[in-house]
Amino acid sequence: MYGKTLWMTLFCAVLAASAADIPVSKLESDNAVSLETEAGILSCRVVPPKGGVALTLPVEPGAVYTVSAELSGDVPVECVAWSKNFPGRNRRNLFVAGTKPEEFRRFSGTFAAGENVNSVRLNLFAWQRTGSFRLRNLSCSRTVPADPEAIAVRPSAGKLAGRPCVWLLREGFSYPKWQGNNRIDTEPSGWDRVAFGGAEINAADRLTPLTSPGTPPQALEVNAPETGLSGWICNPLETVPGNPFLLRLQLRRSGDFSGARPVARIHFLSRTRELLKVVETELPAVPSVDNWSSVSTGVTAEHVPPETAFFQLFLGCRATEGKPRGKLWFDMVFFGRQQGFFLPRADRFGGWYHLGETVTVTPAGKVCAPEVEEVIGIVRDSQERELQRKCIPAEEFRLRGWFFLPDTPGFYLLDFRVKAGGREIPVTEEFSERSVRVLNRIPLKQRYLPVAVASVPRNSLQAGWLGFSIDGSLSGLMHGSLDRQLPIIRALGGSFVRFHGCIWPDLEPERGKFNFFLDDAMRKLGPELCARSVLNVWGTPRWASSLPGRTDMQLNNPTWKIVKPARNEYTREFWSALVNHYRKFGIRRYEVWNEPHLPGFSCFWNDTPEHFAEMLADAASAIRGEDAGAEIWLGGIGQRYLPFYDRLLELGARKYFDAVPLHGRDYNADTFRSLDRKHGVASPVYTSSEWHTVLISADKLPPNPESTEREISKVMLLDLLRQKRSGVREVTAFGLIGWIRKEGLRRHLSHGNYRAQAIGIFESVPYIMPRHCALVLEELAARFPASLDYDGEFRFGAVRGARFRSGPVPILIAWHDEKEALECPEELKKLFSETTRISDWEGREIRPGEFALQPEEFYYLSGLEKLPLPAAGIDVLSPERPQLALQGPAGVFGSRPIIDADGVFLPADAVWNERNWGVRHYGKPFHRRSRFALAVADGTLQLAVETSDERPVPAADPRRLWLGDSLQFAFDTAGSGHPADCVEFALGELADGSIPVLKLGAPPLGGDLPGDYTVPGSFVGRETALRKVEKIPGGRRYLVRLKQSELYPLIPAVAEKLRFSLLINENDGSGRIGYHHWADGIGNGKDPVRYGTLLPPPSR
Repeated sequence: MYGKTLWMTLFCAVLAASAADIPVSKLESDNAVSLETEAGILSCRVVPPKGGVALTLPVEPGAVYTVSAELSGDVPVECVAWSKNFPGRNRRNLFVAGTKPEEFRRFSGTFAAGENVNSVRLNLFAWQRTGSFRLRNLSCSRTVPADPEAIAVRPSAGKLAGRPCVWLLREGFSYPKWQGNNRIDTEPSGWDRVAFGGAEINAADRLTPLTSPGTPPQALEVNAPETGLSGWICNPLETVPGNPFLLRLQLRRSGDFSGARPVARIHFLSRTRELLKVVETELPAVPSVDNWSSVSTGVTAEHVPPETAFFQLFLGCRATEGKPRGKLWFDMVFFGRQQGFFLPRADRFGGWYHLGETVTVTPAGKVCAPEVEEVIGIVRDSQERELQRKCIPAEEFRLRGWFFLPDTPGFYLLDFRVKAGGREIPVTEEFSERSVRVLNRIPLKQRYLPVAVASVPRNSLQAGWLGFSIDGSLSGLMHGSLDRQLPIIRALGGSFVRFHGCIWPDLEPERGKFNFFLDDAMRKLGPELCARSVLNVWGTPRWASSLPGRTDMQLNNPTWKIVKPARNEYTREFWSALVNHYRKFGIRRYEVWNEPHLPGFSCFWNDTPEHFAEMLADAASAIRGEDAGAEIWLGGIGQRYLPFYDRLLELGARKYFDAVPLHGRDYNADTFRSLDRKHGVASPVYTSSEWHTVLISADKLPPNPESTEREISKVMLLDLLRQKRSGVREVTAFGLIGWIRKEGLRRHLSHGNYRAQAIGIFESVPYIMPRHCALVLEELAARFPASLDYDGEFRFGAVRGARFRSGPVPILIAWHDEKEALECPEELKKLFSETTRISDWEGREIRPGEFALQPEEFYYLSGLEKLPLPAAGIDVLSPERPQLALQGPAGVFGSRPIIDADGVFLPADAVWNERNWGVRHYGKPFHRRSRFALAVADGTLQLAVETSDERPVPAADPRRLWLGDSLQFAFDTAGSGHPADCVEFALGELADGSIPVLKLGAPPLGGDLPGDYTVPGSFVGRETALRKVEKIPGGRRYLVRLKQSELYPLIPAVAEKLRFSLLINENDGSGRIGYHHWADGIGNGKDPVRYGTLLPPPSR
């Protein structure tokens, strides 16, 4: 939401017809935590989801107004004008102020009042942020918009050859706008409608789907204006001066387009976002109605002001002679600045080679800067050690490329440098990737060109246990997802694919009208891959939904899409048609839905297990009716979905599926089998349909953004081996080509994308390239092509070993966790024979007599003498996590409501914990009587705490609630005593009467996507946490009623016990003097070993 700076901020000549200064004292609170006004400055403190100030202003219908203000603070402040009578949407975004605490900065924005608008609601607020801002010199003036003077330049793309380009904007219009939790599908994220020169903003200009074959699925639509020019302009994006700029895009017109011509404008802005210069370039006439036309143009360096710090790109139409008709579409927009010497590119797709093939590197587009004299290429191994170097003339590099012939398999890093002007200069590629939901781009750099050299011949590998999950959505396939991924699947040895995200609404947009858009993909796969491939279908069409009016979003999905169909026959008719159609391609496996869970715990299913079982029964009946031999997969679930699976079995749903595909990482099929035994049902086949390979989030434990590529490969490989140990039939790798790079992950988080995850066996930007883990996975498949069957674990001193079989052939996998190299242990050497073969995880052969084990490296040993039987209890594949001796007092929790939906306390059913309280004081003794009652009921966790403190002292900072009288409570979600498994909250009443609930910490989500969930470090909204503080005789009572999903992954409703700790902070007015606690472990160090154990009442 941040970054929506309205175009008119920069492009208005402000003629004050009636300048209207607004006293800040007139502003009223709009969910602000507190407001203070002094000396003409308003101070506002805010917490999520939204907080700020507002004022209703009279306006003249049809007039244009500019709002300006000076702001400072530590949160971005958004300024919006609201009116139900605005044409189109009922809001106008004026500006987003990127504030700084130490200085006031002026911001302004303009809106046009429609013909029926006589008043607007002006709103300045922070969205999903905690902090404060200050406001002064607020005014609203009637203005006259003017077309900024633009310098017309002739298209100059041809003059810009000879130097590579850093793409600052790469826009395929795939992301719609978001307002809070609502998605606007007709407007692109990061762009706003705009009009100049007397033209009016046209609400019909929109983000439009274009689904004819061969076209991108969405494009930016602009209608021909009657006068002036209109279209779209992007948010300000950072850049630097001194370089030429290049624009590439695709254009298409409607058959009746006339009376206008396409134009592009570049608006150059200063560091304070003052408009410096506008450059307009006329785009060529669009000849074709049916096809896209590729257009290139540019702006030479002399047109770029030296003070440039930001730019905005305008795309639209200018009125010409004749009656305006029709529309234009813009798509695949690339805008960037030229820089550097050249962009090295490998000649094989994805930088993937096989032993015996020559690695050839050429400059992208054969572009090499004229000052380059020589090109030096240094070959390094995966640990950046230099292996060889080669220097060639620049012209030879441009025409024929630089090459080397690897003599061993391996993962190589190619380090390029140039000789220019007597200096040797490293070649570094600058690029950027888009921040989700907003147009902001994250700048990154690529120092080396990675290439992988596999040990087996090209197209010779197919491992029966290994498959890959690919984007099977209509949008993904139209964007060429399969064309990019299929060569990689074949290179890595995949034997099947899972078409992920085949959305029912896309397959059957109207009842009985089908769009079987997967047909071309099936033909490309061919019969051999199709025979074992899986169709994953989920999502209810709106026409079939039982809740068609529910447009509220669960992460990225509207509620109407993730509930059961209104009628059972809708499900049966759809699955019958689907199976009947795709059986002719050899498809025999169907995954019904994706990641269903209890309500609120998944963004893919927000309905009950009972309704899911009912829908699954209908799907199974239809599938088996069309193909009795089909294999039905339950919608993939993760390790944390056990309560949902337990309930499905309790409902008798086992007969509706043949296989359970597991999702995520660190899942264990044995835990699911224990539930099968509990319910007395035969275990299904356990498989995987979404193994998260190298998924990285902002966790402390590896893999994390700071992990090396070799550490990431190690985590991935051990996790895969653990899966096969637990009896998973096949493994389906997810995230073949990445969407976020780990180097930019923390920047994504800082942009507000709290669920950002980096994944990808291959990188996607700045181009498709292999990662170390890709070669490690391929070489594992090359050693185990027939099967990967677990056969025991061993220890040889510090060296670890796990034996697996490829068919009948046993192979020992060996490694260690030390930081230095180890000699081969004698007890392992004794097993060597004349047929022993050893290779490392990159495929390099090692002579047995020279074998030493390097750190962070795995080895495959075949042809050994018979290994001894593995000793019972040895586990070398699992991370070493000590078993902790849990301490703490015992208590009880109830199962009847103690707080109703309106926040009313129900004392009759409260089960109090009054014993085992302790006090910790900081030099000033105090005494308190406290007790708490906790209940799990109505899908919520309900906590009531009473204490004898009659004079509360509130905290001054809602992010440091513990400094005032407040409450902290925590759960150990795994019951293991490890801090990483804990979820902790703080709650306190502030001086203004507001009661923020702050989630202080929570376990990492991994790849899970719960629905009603607040990320740690944020304030919990009232929709998931009802809270109240009441006065009672002799003290006060805290009440909090939390949705269970806020405790994710803990599900209290099915827990046999709860590991819990609670403390009440004490401030006597001079500061925090200590706390009263039940079960220590929060205040005296974060140590869940000391949490207490709450048991349910005996009747439960």
